Amino acid sequence: MKIFFVDDAPFTRMLIKRSLESSGHETWGAGNGYELLEHLKQELPDLVLTDLLMEGLGGLEVLAQVKALYPRLPVIVVTADVQETTQAKCKALGAAAVFPKGSLYPKGQGLLTLIESINEGQKA
Repeated sequence: MKIFFVDDAPFTRMLIKRSLESSGHETWGAGNGYELLEHLKQELPDLVLTDLLMEGLGGLEVLAQVKALYPRLPVIVVTADVQETTQAKCKALGAAAVFPKGSLYPKGQGLLTLIESINEGQKA
């Protein structure tokens, strides 16, 4: 799968990139939401991952804009904010899933499993 991700934390971007690429996924990463939206104009992935709390264009705005422009493109929100109200907002905006950022460590296996299940759901 081709997966684009956006997170303003360089360490998190590196961790996501390593996890995804070690599982055979093609990746592209951005440090902010504006970069991601610009890149989507040139190339579409199979899936987008977005952080929620970022400077500039936050994850909810990224999610809303991606879903408005590309309604069939699945978006997973990866966030440290796992409150039910946050999850409900993300789902209402069209997120395929909300994944707790703390579960990325040490190797992101839970995220990889979630990505596989979303990919399988699209094929069905």
